[in-house]
Amino acid sequence: MVQSNIIQAAINAIEANKLTEESKEKISNEETIKIARAFFSETCPQILLPSNAFSDDDRLIKAGRNIVDTIFSGKVYDNTSIISQSIKIEASLKVLIDECKTLSSEMKIPKVRFGKTNLQISIVTLGGMRLQQAWGPRIKDMSQVTPECQENLMKILRHAISLGINHIETAAMYGCSELQYGHALKALFDSKEIRREDLIIQTKVSARSTAKEFREALETCFKKLQLDYIDLFALHGLNSDSDYDRVFNNGSNGNCIDVVKEYVAKGKIRHVGFSSHGTAALIRRLIETDKFDYVNLHYHFFDSYTASGQGKDGAGNRENVRLMKEKDLGSFCISPYDKGGKLYAPSTKLRSLCLPDMEPITFGSLWLWNHERLDAESGAIHTIVCGAARPSDLDQPSVAAIMHGTDPEGTGKKVDAVVHRLENAMEEALGKEWVDSWYLGLPSWVESRDANNFTQIVGLYNLIRSYGMIEYAKERYGNMIDNLASWDFKMSRDENLKKLLPGGFNWMPGCAICPEKDYSHDFQNCPIENTAKVIKAIQFVHNVCRKDMVNKTLLSDEEVTLCKTAYDMRPWTAFPERG
Repeated sequence: MVQSNIIQAAINAIEANKLTEESKEKISNEETIKIARAFFSETCPQILLPSNAFSDDDRLIKAGRNIVDTIFSGKVYDNTSIISQSIKIEASLKVLIDECKTLSSEMKIPKVRFGKTNLQISIVTLGGMRLQQAWGPRIKDMSQVTPECQENLMKILRHAISLGINHIETAAMYGCSELQYGHALKALFDSKEIRREDLIIQTKVSARSTAKEFREALETCFKKLQLDYIDLFALHGLNSDSDYDRVFNNGSNGNCIDVVKEYVAKGKIRHVGFSSHGTAALIRRLIETDKFDYVNLHYHFFDSYTASGQGKDGAGNRENVRLMKEKDLGSFCISPYDKGGKLYAPSTKLRSLCLPDMEPITFGSLWLWNHERLDAESGAIHTIVCGAARPSDLDQPSVAAIMHGTDPEGTGKKVDAVVHRLENAMEEALGKEWVDSWYLGLPSWVESRDANNFTQIVGLYNLIRSYGMIEYAKERYGNMIDNLASWDFKMSRDENLKKLLPGGFNWMPGCAICPEKDYSHDFQNCPIENTAKVIKAIQFVHNVCRKDMVNKTLLSDEEVTLCKTAYDMRPWTAFPERG
């Protein structure tokens, strides 16, 4: 292989630590840090200066994992010549160096108008779902929060603000997130590090069975956050018709929306929105009430999560994004790096398809910000959230945002190149006829007899076959397996849903299949030429995504290699995931 100085620096760093392709799976964080330091000392030594934010261990771990995978997997999914492989590896390493340099600059994340709210909002939002001490209600006050966790949260907040992020969001359901945010924000306001009016703060509360219960939950949020007003308030997780009814048609129990209106009238809530894990049809129904200023929804290049495969063109929430523009609603995409494809731990094939232009996280971000340009009806995405567990989690989204702000034309061309490769890879894996028609007549969990989420299951099949995204598919299908375990086939569908809603099923809806059952009745509206492949697709997903997968021959040796995780950008376990 023809070597460049950059490639040689990476190889030298790896060889100095005696790392081989066989041993790279067990590499320690300490070894990864050494590799990153050795690489940057030869290629970009200023990155390692003590004054540089990039020199901390978390960022070096991430960089080291990037370097190792680039060298060992650089030609796994590249059937071109040795010369072009070398060029691609060098370009991929340059992407890493350029990201580090951008992060070290003084440039800020751009802001855009957030629909009819007229707020100028940063195009990256700091999410509060991964930084709290614990999930659930066990943390009652700050005495139960470890200093280490709260210090980490403060570092995340300060780093976000330094990058130009002015939108912070959380929810009542995110464990003790509101409590910890409240104490952190008060400290920042009291010290005058930032003014209250310089931040756009959002929280979310789920609909309750009665207006009284909803008002109590809302008051608790204000108390925990220690705020006089909330800039953006969202009704959280309007995921089913029963949620819709609690908000708008709750009879003598009182409508949740009426409570929200009271708080708006008092100036305690400035703008009202909703979030949803529901079907595309339900989300459209909510938008068409004209009661909201913005929407938090799942919409990504790889998946629309619970809305996947739905809509007239099978593109999930794309029609809703267009409708939001028509009504001038703020457009906020949730979970772009997790439920949008687990992009922080991409498959080998997916990473290779994104490079040498950009990493998968960068692509996932830039595709959304380029959506208004790419979409035939110019549906716009205003901001996307990063649920940071540590300050370094904000790095790649922020670099992508700065790239978008400083060179929209250049980054747009790179997005187009990646989209072209991804679309070609899908057609190559599945055939154009299937790509253009797989979703036709396919029922979602709302429409299928046993609440099987067929639109998402077949969508997962496409992602595995096209991009090797099996680890992402396992997580999504794993939710359906858990839902199936709670499904009682002796009860009617309505009885089951009444039992399961509005619990966990409501947030990750749909059941896995039972291999022995005949589901052909659910596919009567599918094109006849698709039916057999649909059945094979759902059986394939069930077999390769089961926790006890037995038949490993369903994937070829090459597919197993391409489905392997390229790297994991989580250097340590987040606080709420520690149990």
